[in-house]
Amino acid sequence: LSHNALDHSSIEQLASGLVASASVKRLFLLSTRTNDAAVHLLAPGLKINTLEELVLARNGLSQHGVSAVGDALKAGKGVTNLDLSVNPLGDDGTVAAAVLITEVRTLRALSLSSVQCHLNGARALTSTLLRKSVKLQSLRFAKNPHLGIVACFSVACMHSTLAPSL
Repeated sequence: LSHNALDHSSIEQLASGLVASASVKRLFLLSTRTNDAAVHLLAPGLKINTLEELVLARNGLSQHGVSAVGDALKAGKGVTNLDLSVNPLGDDGTVAAAVLITEVRTLRALSLSSVQCHLNGARALTSTLLRKSVKLQSLRFAKNPHLGIVACFSVACMHSTLAPSL
C-alpha cells in the first residue's frame, strides 16, 4: 500500500481488514498519509494481528500517533520490526518511542531516522536502551541534525549489543 494516498474511508476499510484477517505478517504504509487519526483507526486491528513488520515512515505522525502505535502493539502478537522514520516526532515523539521500546517486548528493530529529535529525546532513548530488560537489537537513528555532538556521543555510548546508525 506504500505511496498511495489513503483517505479516511480507505483507512477504515484497511482497519476492518486487519480485524477480519488476523494473519497479516507485514504492513507497509510508507508515505500513505497515515496520520495520528488513522493510526487510532488501525489500532484495534494492530492489537489482534500477528504483524511482524510495520512501516509507518513518511506519514506526519506525532507523539500521539507513536503512543497509539505503542498501545496497540504491546497488546499484539509480536511486531519485531517498526519503522517510524521521516515523521516529525521531535523530542516528545522520541520519548514516546522510548516508552514503546519498553512496552513492546517483541520489538527487535526500530527506525527513527529523520524524526527531528533533539537532546531530550536522545537522552530518553539512551536511558531506555541501557536497561537490561530491553531486547532491541537494531536502531536506525540517522539524519537527526538537531542532536549536536553531545547527543550523538550519548547515543553512540549505548549498550554494546546495539548497532546504532548515526
